[in-house]
Amino acid sequence: MTLQTDRLVLRPLEPGYAGPITDALQDWETVRWLSAVPWPYALEDARWFIEECAAGRIDSLAVTHEGQLIGVMGGGDEFGYWFARSAWGQGFATEAARAYLDSHFADPAAGPVLSGHYLDNARSRRVLDKLGFRETGPRPLHSRALGREFESMRMRLDRSDWEASVASRPQG
Repeated sequence: MTLQTDRLVLRPLEPGYAGPITDALQDWETVRWLSAVPWPYALEDARWFIEECAAGRIDSLAVTHEGQLIGVMGGGDEFGYWFARSAWGQGFATEAARAYLDSHFADPAAGPVLSGHYLDNARSRRVLDKLGFRETGPRPLHSRALGREFESMRMRLDRSDWEASVASRPQG
């Protein structure tokens, strides 16, 4: 599946993305907010991740801007994403997530989407709020990089909340 927005292309991960993924995930300020990513992050970790995606065991897409990988976004059991620090603060996460969720809810049989964020991750929380996610309650979430659990907020996006979010988007 390939999705396109005004500025971004979301596409399947390919072996050539291993280097850019590794580079981005060697930044502690990015990794500290991710539950499943190891620290330190190695090229072998990126290769394994890309192979798992290609085999269909992980459902994630590369997010590219002007042909360069700037992040990864996916579904599976929970919707999640990360962006290289150089891409923060430019609206890329919200833009990519809207395309991803538009695609998900285009299927009339699509169910709700679960996500969440560590309580201290205000950036991720803002993105989920803009998308229409609602809190379902706190829960402990293990951080692989830190080797322990932290409090997180579990969130859910139902079709009705998604449709309300779409209806409230600025036109133009």
